[in-house]
Amino acid sequence: MKGFLLVLSLIATAVAPASAQSIAGNWNAGMNTPGGSSSFKLLFQVKGDSVSGTVFRSSGEVPLRGVIKSDTLRFSYVINYNDQSLVVGMIARVAGDSMMGTVTFNGGSQDAFWARRLKEVK
Repeated sequence: MKGFLLVLSLIATAVAPASAQSIAGNWNAGMNTPGGSSSFKLLFQVKGDSVSGTVFRSSGEVPLRGVIKSDTLRFSYVINYNDQSLVVGMIARVAGDSMMGTVTFNGGSQDAFWARRLKEVK
């Protein structure tokens, strides 16, 4: 009977939903845009499945907001582009210290997005 309960416990653990990966920290990121490739830095803070942080662009810093569930990260931020507000949205699959996915601009055109976690210097 103990053996049966142990096997049942192992099966339950194996099929339990995966918890969200920790993405907290600094990341180097890039994306393709209609105007070419763009590089920037991200700082993520995580509380539960809520994500907040900052996007560091060559033209300045903007706040970001999003959610992470299991290995899927969704976040967005707003920039001023040609005197218009432009919502930049990302959906990415997180795998350890990297993520890859897509970026949308005002929910329309879509292109590639990628990021790699910066290693902390100790």
